[in-house]
Amino acid sequence: MALLGALLSELAFLGVSLGLMALALRRRPAGGLFSALMPGALPALVLAGLTFYQWQQADDPGLKAAHQSMVAPLQQAAKDRFGKPEQAAERQQLMDMGEAVFAVAPALELLLRLALLAPLAALMRRRRQRAGLAPDAGPLSHWGAPWWMAWVLLGPLFWLLARRAGLLQGPAWALPLAWNLLVVGMTLQFFHGTVVLMGKLAAWSRNPRTRLLAPLALGTAVFALLMLEDLRPLLALVILTGLFEPWLDLRRLHQPPAGEPLDKGGEA
Repeated sequence: MALLGALLSELAFLGVSLGLMALALRRRPAGGLFSALMPGALPALVLAGLTFYQWQQADDPGLKAAHQSMVAPLQQAAKDRFGKPEQAAERQQLMDMGEAVFAVAPALELLLRLALLAPLAALMRRRRQRAGLAPDAGPLSHWGAPWWMAWVLLGPLFWLLARRAGLLQGPAWALPLAWNLLVVGMTLQFFHGTVVLMGKLAAWSRNPRTRLLAPLALGTAVFALLMLEDLRPLLALVILTGLFEPWLDLRRLHQPPAGEPLDKGGEA
């Protein structure tokens, strides 16, 4: 019964989200490729907020059961893989990873739902375009996260740094909230940065003067993935690319066509 209830809950969530996305597309026919995603994500935000609230109830039996089901397998794997006394540091690191994953479970739940809704939003937008109800939204390589999404990453990051330095304090729920927001912000900017870099590679491959740079850059990225033991610098590079692209305009999407003045309606 619990499985059936969970399935019905997810189907209800999907139905409400699809309805909101269809309404958003009718009201904003000229919106971008993912213009319906934000309204459609409202139910996912509500559900993630409810999960976060439940996660703060330390004495809740459901929370204890969820903690046990999520963390216990990793703890057992840590004991099985790093059972020797000299492997205590590795064992503790894997067990801490399980606790960290549990702490940001609301963010992971939200991101999984967004991963389901994003292609549906793009498909609905494309179908309206093919039906003549909306203009061309452009390719995915032209997509960019709204500039204000940078604060989903920067806000909690600044708060965490200030808290570590002893400059700020907050209620008990503020720390897990900051970590959950940081995970969501980093994931969004990672996707944005990936789109930017892939778009740049595609532009280089189409330009005869830079055609050789595309396979060279792609080969360098693959080599780094295979050879680097710590991928955090590479992940940070992609995230920073997405974070600062709205201001740097790396894809030159916001520049006027050649020969057109910057200010179309004003004085030179």
